[in-house]
Amino acid sequence: MPSHAAALSTMRSVLAARLPRAFDETGAGVAPVDPEDRIVGVAVNHDAIANAGLEMKQRLTDEVIFPLQQWLAAYRSIK
Repeated sequence: MPSHAAALSTMRSVLAARLPRAFDETGAGVAPVDPEDRIVGVAVNHDAIANAGLEMKQRLTDEVIFPLQQWLAAYRSIK
């Protein structure tokens, strides 16, 4: 598994985790402050995050790495 896939898998499991619940002490014992369970990444679009990572990698290659390689090749040819 590539490192970005492992990172996305870890992020997906973190975003799907439940938030800790807070409790109030009452005369009858403890009661949850919010009766519903909450999830860290409630409305996160996981596919959009994965696509953004792939797009970033492609754009870095096209807009940074490739021009640097061209510059380096030209520099070496006139050196």
